[in-house]
Amino acid sequence: MMRRALWYVLAVVVPLAVAGCGAGSGSPSSSSSSTFSSSVSSSSSSPAVPSPSPVPSPAPSGALVQFGRHGGIAGVSDTLEVSEDGHFTLVRLKPAVSKTGQLSASDLADLRRVLADSNFAQLPKVQAARGTDLFSYQVTYRGSQILAQDGGVAPQLQPVISMLSGFVAKYSG
Repeated sequence: MMRRALWYVLAVVVPLAVAGCGAGSGSPSSSSSSTFSSSVSSSSSSPAVPSPSPVPSPAPSGALVQFGRHGGIAGVSDTLEVSEDGHFTLVRLKPAVSKTGQLSASDLADLRRVLADSNFAQLPKVQAARGTDLFSYQVTYRGSQILAQDGGVAPQLQPVISMLSGFVAKYSG
């Protein structure tokens, strides 16, 4: 009986909860967040495939990079903006953090190197993947914005996402 209830939760409740996590107001906000929407074709019996929908948000002057990480099973929502001089603004919803500060000189140098090595402007602007509970990423650098999901991240972008995710963890504490 307990096993049947668990399967019910996994099969019905979890997909509904996950679908509700992606629901938005439909209007762009002033923050730099990305949205990934699922589209389902009525003539197809295959599972829905997430399709990234870019939200225009050019980096403000003085910004080196903007980063957003959203989703996952815990419903994470992190944003990080790093200015050219290394000042940052970090906002996390879970656990709640709103912080400003300064990257260390070595972190700023490493970030600049990783961004330059990525050949960012030449990467695909949308890097989608199939699956559930994936993280969605938005990275804006020098006027180019890339939206990506776990499992679809281009190899050249992976070090950028890893470093920025590491900064969120390091500087949110």
